[in-house]
Amino acid sequence: MESDQPFFGAFFFYFAIGLIFRGRKTIEPYFKPFVFVVLFFGFTGFLGTYKKKDEDKTLVIPMPLERKNYPVFSHLSNKMELTIYMDPETKEINQEFSNSSIHGLVMGLQWHHLMVIEDENGLKVEGFWE
Repeated sequence: MESDQPFFGAFFFYFAIGLIFRGRKTIEPYFKPFVFVVLFFGFTGFLGTYKKKDEDKTLVIPMPLERKNYPVFSHLSNKMELTIYMDPETKEINQEFSNSSIHGLVMGLQWHHLMVIEDENGLKVEGFWE
């Protein structure tokens, strides 16, 4: 179910649990097309949230680049790692292949890496949570 429709999800759980324990008595006092639409979208929402297992992803780098891994932070429940690819001659960061990722308990949030910035203070990782 979509996170921007909390009331729709509440109706779905009310009707689904009611059907399991009370049967047709749950939906009889309500407008039946509304109940069927809620149940239909609720069930299809559950079926659509399961992602297929990621296939093996191979990263092909067309030029010789240096790879370096850096820990950004590490807590008991999660950690963030930064992988950067640099040109060995110019020491310039290749933004296309550099990436950051978060592992561990993130409670359904996803980290989206945008870029790595190098300044006089060091490396900065930019991204957003979804």
